[in-house]
Amino acid sequence: MTLKATQNETVSDGIVVSFHAKWQPLLDSRAVNCVFRKRGPRHITTNWIYVYVSTPTKAIVGRLPVKKVEVLSVRECMGYATAGAITQDELSKYATGYKELFAFTVGNFKPANRVAGLNQLRSRHGFTPPQSFLLLSKQGKRQLDKLLDF
Repeated sequence: MTLKATQNETVSDGIVVSFHAKWQPLLDSRAVNCVFRKRGPRHITTNWIYVYVSTPTKAIVGRLPVKKVEVLSVRECMGYATAGAITQDELSKYATGYKELFAFTVGNFKPANRVAGLNQLRSRHGFTPPQSFLLLSKQGKRQLDKLLDF
């Protein structure tokens, strides 16, 4: 069973987002209160970001409760850089070529009681780490919560 929503009526309130491994300690220490992305869901309510950490971890390690989602100009995002645990210079480089970014205001990171590794996710659910984000189906979100022991 795939985790991905394939029809509008099956879309949950959760998305999977890929993070570079350097972000895991910042998430664990609750230093991240804002997540910036070049792309994001426009027509759904997002209440949860499931955190996939890339190499060397290669696993979904937890989730972030989403308080607010906004599409902001890159200039406006600079005012939130500190909340995102990123320098304005790093954010500017990340946003090169974009006029606006998705800004997810998030609560404290909730580590999974049991991480879900890429091999397990791939074999059970055909999971491929998303380039931007993956919309979870309602059933997929339930399966992921069970797998992560939330």
